[in-house]
Amino acid sequence: MISSLRRLWRGELPLSTAFWVFVCAYGVLLNLVFTAIALVLYLNFDLALPALIAHLAPLAYFLVAAVGTWRSADRFKGPPLSAYLAKLGLFLVFGLMLVI
Repeated sequence: MISSLRRLWRGELPLSTAFWVFVCAYGVLLNLVFTAIALVLYLNFDLALPALIAHLAPLAYFLVAAVGTWRSADRFKGPPLSAYLAKLGLFLVFGLMLVI
């Protein structure tokens, strides 16, 4: 897994893998898990600061996934529209993560 994250960070993964697997699947799942943890900490134990930290924790992962996907899009040899849509999708997924 660590080697995959290194390859992702460098933009060496295929654009589809970087975006759909690392941003959409893993990123959204990780965000949902940490949001649930944050809600439990805050609603059941009234721990505001740990809940905030838990809620923001996926941002570190998303930064790595976003940078890697952006780099993969820059290296993408296919249709330029696909690379543009992947970059646009990063902003949409990030917005979704802020709402969740």
